[in-house]
Amino acid sequence: MVYQWKRHYFSIDAQVVGETFEEIQSRDGGITPNSVVEEARPDNSEIHNCFDWDNKAAGEKWREHQASNMLRLLIVLNPSDESEKEDKVIRAFVNIKTPEEERVYIKTIDALNNDYYRDQVLMQALAELSAFQNKYKELKELSSIFFEIEQLKLLK
Repeated sequence: MVYQWKRHYFSIDAQVVGETFEEIQSRDGGITPNSVVEEARPDNSEIHNCFDWDNKAAGEKWREHQASNMLRLLIVLNPSDESEKEDKVIRAFVNIKTPEEERVYIKTIDALNNDYYRDQVLMQALAELSAFQNKYKELKELSSIFFEIEQLKLLK
């Protein structure tokens, strides 16, 4: 099997990683994040350098990951207008890029009320729809949904 990176994120060859994962699956019957970390732990492991083994630095990265999860998982009740029967639950914060090219989270309602940020949220939504479409393209039962996704892409 030939392996490649979807996006170039790691400096290691994707083929090496794919073959390592195959070995883990063959040995253990499946792959878990924990089994990957354990495989990488020895200094001579082919995937050792993909991980941060400095516990202090890794601990800080983990806390930032937890904070990101908090930002992504927080929701708010958005009061409905007169025409709607129920209030909507929406994500409290979204990640955007400022005009200064800095990535930050801002309140979703603020992003949606700003044309520059609203376009970013829309483009992210379309990218996620495309990823969904690509992931499930073999499922003919979703063809009508995929058609609508293509129509949305044409609008933008």
